[in-house]
Amino acid sequence: MNTLETGNVASLLDKLHQDAHVADHAHVEKVMAEIEASGEGAGQWATKLLEPHLRTGAMALGGNAFDPQYQAYVRDPANGYLSQALAIDEGRGNEFTVRTR
Repeated sequence: MNTLETGNVASLLDKLHQDAHVADHAHVEKVMAEIEASGEGAGQWATKLLEPHLRTGAMALGGNAFDPQYQAYVRDPANGYLSQALAIDEGRGNEFTVRTR
């Protein structure tokens, strides 16, 4: 089953939709991290979905970030991110990403 079709991701997107209407976008970064952790391939999709709502300096700590397309996207400064794999619990694909613009 595609993780993007699961009820868990649907509920996270509903939460994002609600939170995107508040002035401080307090939960957007948390929702992004949770979506990224939901499965391989979800990270880049979620990142692009959330980009319009991310402020400069927004941080995401993603797990299971093994998708090479996702890694290439957030590690390319031209896309407005600074991202690096973390050597915390190696093998889990932990990635720390900061929005730079």
